[in-house]
Amino acid sequence: MLVGDKNAIMVYTRMYAYGAEYETNVTCPSCGNHNKHTFNLENHKLQHPDDERLDEDGNVEKKEWDRTDKGTFLVRLPKTNITAELRLLTGKDERWLASLMKKKRKGKKAGPAEASLVDQMRRLIVSLNNVTDEVQINEFIRHMPALDSRYLRSAYALLTPGMDLSQEYACPYCDFETEMEVPFTAEFFWPK
Repeated sequence: MLVGDKNAIMVYTRMYAYGAEYETNVTCPSCGNHNKHTFNLENHKLQHPDDERLDEDGNVEKKEWDRTDKGTFLVRLPKTNITAELRLLTGKDERWLASLMKKKRKGKKAGPAEASLVDQMRRLIVSLNNVTDEVQINEFIRHMPALDSRYLRSAYALLTPGMDLSQEYACPYCDFETEMEVPFTAEFFWPK
């Protein structure tokens, strides 16, 4: 099951069981004060790879990928001009990556952030210019230009179906306002 599907099931199950209002403690990013804030879980947007999305300036982002008949996506990397075939990660991939990161921390190997990014790329890249050899793909990942890596991560974020749970937050102490992602705390699963 895709990670986005699993998250949607979790949110809808929570709404069905306890209602759409979710009250939790929030820390203001500006002043650091804690306060109770109520989020309405019905105020979400479902995201699909073919949806038009807006960039930070409010412009429609161009769809720069092709869907294959295998359920994968072809993305042309801007620096190397290589066509990367990507698959969406599943809950199984997520568990495997978490387990691997835990093992690497115990073994004090490569830094967790760097290792997790490389390992995630290894899971999502199916082929590069139709080459499926894992050794060649791993070599490319290790030497991939930063521009291609950043572009690939951005494209993957747009390709991944999911739920946008961002909502308006206004701090009652300092009047700071921002869009805030709904936090998943213990209260989400076991409201008081």
